[in-house]
Amino acid sequence: MVHINEVMRQLRALNLQFRVFGNAEVRELALVLNEQEHIQHCIYGYYQGGSALLVATSNRLLLIDKRPFFLNLEDVRYEMITDVRFAGRLLDATVFLQTSGKSLLFRSFADKRLRVLCGYIQDQITRARQLEHMLEDTRPAGVEWRPYSLVNQRRRIGKFAQPIRS
Repeated sequence: MVHINEVMRQLRALNLQFRVFGNAEVRELALVLNEQEHIQHCIYGYYQGGSALLVATSNRLLLIDKRPFFLNLEDVRYEMITDVRFAGRLLDATVFLQTSGKSLLFRSFADKRLRVLCGYIQDQITRARQLEHMLEDTRPAGVEWRPYSLVNQRRRIGKFAQPIRS
């Protein structure tokens, strides 16, 4: 739990102020954030259930929808996200996030901020996957088996260096 003044300081550093819409969500954000987390991006917009605040922190992605007698809080780790798509239109923009069990369609009028947030999410997903591969000591999906890699490897060893004579 972080103090509300710290949340407001981080939002001011991002040049964000929520005067009318988003005040309840910002107060709820102070209760949800951990001490080690920092707010990287924050956007107010609309999703399937109504209006909400989409917050990208250093560790996770949060969707906060706070209304009287109602709280919807989605906590999505970057490792869990399988698909991220961005669609920009004339007046608004949409981000589609897919996890193994859920999908989220988030719209906002701040299309430039939403595009930057989408890029940040993609960077965090890439970092999480690279860290996962480093810990497991495996290769990422981009470095797959190629038919000529074995031939080149054997040439370096010297197995193909001598011509075959009969």
